[in-house]
Amino acid sequence: MIQDDDRLIMSDSLRGRIQDLDQEVTEKPSDSSFVVALEFEFDLILGNLSGISIENNCQCLKVDIYTSLNEAYQVIKEVSNSKLSCRVLYLRFGNDELCIEGPFDVTSTKMLEIDRQNKMCVLGVDLIKS
Repeated sequence: MIQDDDRLIMSDSLRGRIQDLDQEVTEKPSDSSFVVALEFEFDLILGNLSGISIENNCQCLKVDIYTSLNEAYQVIKEVSNSKLSCRVLYLRFGNDELCIEGPFDVTSTKMLEIDRQNKMCVLGVDLIKS
């Protein structure tokens, strides 16, 4: 997803989901905003990046995403029902976007820093290249 002066360019998998992002991020990308999207078979999870670790030349990724309780719960639910894989990780910093292609097996998920009042949490996901 890249913002030009007059237009917004984004990948097809993000199209129609941009309203889920924080208004400040979509209206005015800044050099200090990190936005992350994980593309799973069942859905695309969006949120602000809380933390990331990339190991072994992108073979192992550990991502913490500040996202809605609903989206985090959907990931937890999918993992508990079957083996889950992630197709792509998108990371956006200001006007620059990084796309890390999978597929990745989801080896661990966790919900942290649960904010019931705002219905948000940090979703931790560990991804291993398949």
